Amino acid sequence: MFNNVTIDKGRWSGVEVNMPVVTAGGVVGRVVSTGPYSAQVMLLTDEKSGAGAIVGQLGQSNALGSIKGMGESGLLECVTYPGWKSPVGDTVTTTGQDLIYPPAIMSARWLR
Repeated sequence: MFNNVTIDKGRWSGVEVNMPVVTAGGVVGRVVSTGPYSAQVMLLTDEKSGAGAIVGQLGQSNALGSIKGMGESGLLECVTYPGWKSPVGDTVTTTGQDLIYPPAIMSARWLR
């Protein structure tokens, strides 16, 4: 499993370190280094990666926590306060509190 990827845009395209990388499907990761024509992206599934998150709708849920990568499995773990249970299939969205990922970007679906 890859924890970093190289993209074909770099400093000359305006890419900077710590910029979020987001696709139509949700959060992918953040830029960790740049060159003139390319950049390295640490995927959100990396064990050293993480983001502020909420399970359910931003502004309507009190399941505030964080998501972090689980490394080789390529999965994310969502950590919320103890004892909180979410319905399977709820969306996990970013909160913006980490100052890297913008708020309300879907990053996963709650599977447990």
